[in-house]
Amino acid sequence: MWMPFVTTLRFSLRWLQSSVLASATFGGVGGPLAPDRPPVRCRGVGYAPSAALAVLSLLWPLSMPVLVLLASRAGATGDQRSAGDRSQATN
Repeated sequence: MWMPFVTTLRFSLRWLQSSVLASATFGGVGGPLAPDRPPVRCRGVGYAPSAALAVLSLLWPLSMPVLVLLASRAGATGDQRSAGDRSQATN
């Protein structure tokens, strides 16, 4: 589940790299709405659905810009590495 999400940050959601505000807004709206319903049980500990939604609404806007930054740095490193591989192959 997480691997396809990570690849979308580098490719189809690349437009989020241009603005921290856009990535925070996207995380704040899309993060809590992504699951069918927020997790309400964790090994016998119950949470109110509204509390779980509130926590997700606070965590996703904070984490999404960080995830986008990490994905952009990983993409830049991978692009540089592949460009270096091509230049060595032509020599």
